Amino acid sequence: MVGRRGARLALVLAMLLVAQGCWFQAGFDARRSGSNTGATGVTAATVAGLVPAWSVPGPPTDMQEPLLFGDVLIIRASGGVAARDARTGHSLWGVPASGSGAPVVAGNRLWVPVSGPGCTLMPLDIATGVQGTSLEFGGPALNGVNGVSFCFAGDAVTTGPHVVTTWSYFGVTLAPHSGCPNFQVFARGKGLAAVNTDAPATTEWTTGGLATGCPSVQPDPPPPYAQSSSDDTRVFSPGTNGFSRCLLAGCASPGSVDAGTPVVPVPTVLSTGELAVAATDGRVLVLDPLTSAVRWTGTVGAPLSVPLAVTPTTIYAAAGDGRVAALPAAGCGAATCDPTWTATLPAPAADRPTVGADVLYVGGSDGTVTALPAAGCGAALCTALWTAAMDAPVAAPPVIASGTLYVATTGGMTAFRLPAE
Repeated sequence: MVGRRGARLALVLAMLLVAQGCWFQAGFDARRSGSNTGATGVTAATVAGLVPAWSVPGPPTDMQEPLLFGDVLIIRASGGVAARDARTGHSLWGVPASGSGAPVVAGNRLWVPVSGPGCTLMPLDIATGVQGTSLEFGGPALNGVNGVSFCFAGDAVTTGPHVVTTWSYFGVTLAPHSGCPNFQVFARGKGLAAVNTDAPATTEWTTGGLATGCPSVQPDPPPPYAQSSSDDTRVFSPGTNGFSRCLLAGCASPGSVDAGTPVVPVPTVLSTGELAVAATDGRVLVLDPLTSAVRWTGTVGAPLSVPLAVTPTTIYAAAGDGRVAALPAAGCGAATCDPTWTATLPAPAADRPTVGADVLYVGGSDGTVTALPAAGCGAALCTALWTAAMDAPVAAPPVIASGTLYVATTGGMTAFRLPAE
């Protein structure tokens, strides 16, 4: 009986949070869809009325996509994580945290990937910022006396009780009896680490390992977007021309999804379970997540360098020439599909588009934010419903929830709302 009451309470809490608005991880959900279609406070009919509600300065670099938990707005930037009142922008708390891996909200806590001599996953109380016990993964943290090390923790993804993040490690230590020149042994490695937030005392599982030897090897640089995604059964993380594939329950035998061409290393999971990825040659590829077979391709016509956004009906791609293209998520019945509509932005997109209700938001590298009709306009070329000019280039995908649009720039954070009636 107690378990059933607890389950009901959790369900009520979840419903309240949805009603208030939420954005628990980069990309909104584990699929990295970038789509909050339930955010109906601003629609295509009303978006032209958006005005700034508040604006605050912020770190000039590495500003991440903000998260929203009720009335708490969480901002991650290089070197720290902070919380603000989502209604007013007033500061609530701040915690130093090296690196820039995007955090997630899971189990009523904020989980922050932290880079440094070793990698850790740091849990924080969302209301106060009070830190719990951090979990270590990757290689050993060397203290500089007998060696040095650095571990890069990438963006986290959460689905169910699982929080998964990537890691990349490099270290060197003194070993007088190793036979290595200068008595130095080098270690490198990369992989995944998973935590179960229902029992977070230890890391649940890890993949990868460390290769050691005498040569002075350097670690592979992390991709510009080190985001993993999940279909609630498997987790997909960046790899060479594709993605590694692990079961969330454990990853003893990782598989891979090979796109066969360079892609933006953020896979997006469609509602069908297929993977949609942006190829740097200007195509959208829809792949079978188990066989790597290409279901169909979409032609955008210009190089793609930012992740896709998807809804159950549409895939949105933002190209390097300022073009935005909408493709049918189910394909067009042919091997190659053309966009159903396109639009031209004032400048190329700075990051992934975002869908809120029936509006598509795109932040530009010139500091503009453009709203487009997500369902199209009945013509091949659509025009903007609303455009705002920021004081600095957009740094991360816009976030829309609770009738508010949050835009991170290289100069800070601005919230837009409809005027109060």
